[in-house]
Amino acid sequence: GIALFLTVILLFVVFQFPRLNQKIKLSTTLTGAIPLPVLGTCLIIAFCIKIPLFSITKSIYLPAFCLGLHLCTVWFRTLESQLHLFLPLSAVNGARARGIPEIHVFFRYLFIPLAGSIASFLGSELGTLLSGSVLIELIFQWNGLGALLLQSVHERDYPLIEITLLLITLVTISSQQLGYWAQRHLQGNRTS
Repeated sequence: GIALFLTVILLFVVFQFPRLNQKIKLSTTLTGAIPLPVLGTCLIIAFCIKIPLFSITKSIYLPAFCLGLHLCTVWFRTLESQLHLFLPLSAVNGARARGIPEIHVFFRYLFIPLAGSIASFLGSELGTLLSGSVLIELIFQWNGLGALLLQSVHERDYPLIEITLLLITLVTISSQQLGYWAQRHLQGNRTS
């Protein structure tokens, strides 16, 4: 949720202020290049030690923000290129000429028509989200599927490893199929 929220905000800023596009692309590229363990450690130092807003191990917000920020960088680059390919074909210029507020123009004439493609992309990215959550659980000492998988590997509990990997695989495949279904369904409604 946080990654999608951050991505939509960045897409709207680029839509509203196109001159900031290169600066946002550069900052997302630099943020995305930072490995997740390093980003998590930097956020712990910044928001738990220097500015003590969060507890290191008791707050869910900092791990969620860390994973969301990391995923946002990839999602922004991909969705931004789709939006710019669709922009000349959309009714954005006509809506702006009629004086419709920019936020309505962005969502109604640009973001919503691409919802099928966006859903398909985000569905395929759930595997990345699950793999990133393993690292986040280790950095922030949260118990979850990643910690269970790591513990079962250390204990050589092969049935638990198989079940955990099967569960991750099923969730990833299901989310991809749901994304493809949403893409077909939303594009079918748009052409009708």
